[in-house]
Formats: sequence, structure tokens, C-alpha cells
Amino acid sequence: MKIKVLIVNACVVVSGGFSACNQGVMEELSMLADRNVNFNFDIVQTRTITDASNATAFVANDEVGIFGVANGSEAQLVADNLRYQYSGSEWNGEALTKPQNETMFYAYYPYDKSINDISFSFSVNENQEQGYNSSDLLLAEGSLDVANPQTVNFSFQHVLSLVEVTVNGLATDEKVTGVQMRALKTATVDLPAGTATADVSERPVMITMQAIGGNKYRTVVPAQTLKANVTRFVVTTTHTVYQYVGQTGATSIIGEKVQSTPDIRASWAATAQACSTNPGFQEHACPKEIG
Repeated sequence: MKIKVLIVNACVVVSGGFSACNQGVMEELSMLADRNVNFNFDIVQTRTITDASNATAFVANDEVGIFGVANGSEAQLVADNLRYQYSGSEWNGEALTKPQNETMFYAYYPYDKSINDISFSFSVNENQEQGYNSSDLLLAEGSLDVANPQTVNFSFQHVLSLVEVTVNGLATDEKVTGVQMRALKTATVDLPAGTATADVSERPVMITMQAIGGNKYRTVVPAQTLKANVTRFVVTTTHTVYQYVGQTGATSIIGEKVQSTPDIRASWAATAQACSTNPGFQEHACPKEIG
């Protein structure tokens, strides 16, 4: 804190009275610390665990943002997107003096310095091949603890859907080299409500999924409904490129974990049959309405 530097410098130049002055500085700093809010962060592990890589944990250099709203009024922000960074063992961030009025605190991950409101737009990365953690939106809320009135405990919840695809139906010598999912990538986030609602005004995009082994691929997207008779997944293999088309009606991607096991060759064959009368048909790009 700047006040610490200024007071210590003042004490240094007062010869003969340094000891007493130094004690006064420590007492004042202690009083300041007693008036600051302490934030604790944790993640609720509520997704179905299938293997160790499905668990979520904060790692060094992860950052979260914190808003504080007094008396339930958005106009009274006592904390405006405070940034807290994890060192690997502890969290560090801007000091916040304990509010005088009743205050609710809202936290989100990952941190974005451009956010200036408790309602904002969030988009997942279109390329999650190297991992989806930076797209895995987490939200939490908390207030000053009754037993420890200087502390706010945050327990983060996953608010997006984790989609896991297991590719089936390949030839013996055929290997998957990449999987993409066609989905909406943007959601409107409401911190007080703890929700992230897919923006249906946007068009879906192709999102590259992360390979986790065993022909399994994962990605995180906002909860949404996938339409029937349009491409849901594109699978690239050492032989060709397949489109998996949902032909059994709309499918809701709602919930923390959604699993799919498409039979790629069977789906492609059905699609090829439906499109074979179109002179522009190609094996990996059957023309169809993208709705």
C-alpha cells in the first residue's frame, strides 16, 4: 500500500524517535489490515468424474474478477472487477476495505479487465485443442462470513456444459486427427443470477475439441439446443473428413456434462444417401442448410 511507504519514509528522517514511530506504523498497518476483506476461493467438483483430467483446479497465474454490490443496488459497486491472481499457493490482489453496508460479492473466472458490469458477454475459444480451461466459465457468490466477519468464501460452480464425444465406427487402420463441434460460443452472463445464457442471435461456429485419449474429445460450450438435420460434429481422420448430422431431432446440451458416441461412418452414409442426388455433393462437404 502506498500509505506504508510514505509513513516509513517519514519515520526514517525523524532521528531519535524511530523506535516509537515504527511501532506506530505497525499499529496503523495492523488496523488497516483488520479493515480489509479477505477472499477465499474453491471450486465445487460436481461434474461426473470419468478420469483425473475431468477434475478442475486453479493453477499458478489463474486470475479471477470480483464485484461487490451494496444494498442490492447495482449503482452501489463497492468492488468493481477487482483482479486476484493465484501464485500456486495463495491469492493476491487489490486490498478492499470492509464495506459499511450489507454487500453481496460476485466472482468469476477467467478474469477479463474489460468487464465493467455485473452482466456481460462471454465467449468460449473457438480453438480448444490445447485445453478448455480458459473457456470454462466459473461463477460464485458470497457475503461476509458471520463467524469471521472479514472473510468472504467463494465456491465456484461450472455454468457451461462440458461435451465429451467418443468417435466410433472407424476402419481398423483409420485414425482420428481432429474433431470439431458446431455450436453457439457466446453467452450473456448475469452474476447475481449465476447464469450464462446462450446468445441465440448469433450463428453457430465450428469449435475445435481437445483430444483426451481413446478417441475421446472434449469442449465447453454454453447450454443450448442442437438442431436436427444439421452438422453437429466434423471428424477428420487419416482417410477423409466426416460430418456427423443429428437426424433424430433436436438435442439439448444442458447440464454440466453431456456425452455423445456418434457412429461416424453410419451417420455419413445416411447423409450421403440423402444428398446423393445433388450434383454438387462431395464426400466431406455434403451441402445442407445450416440453420
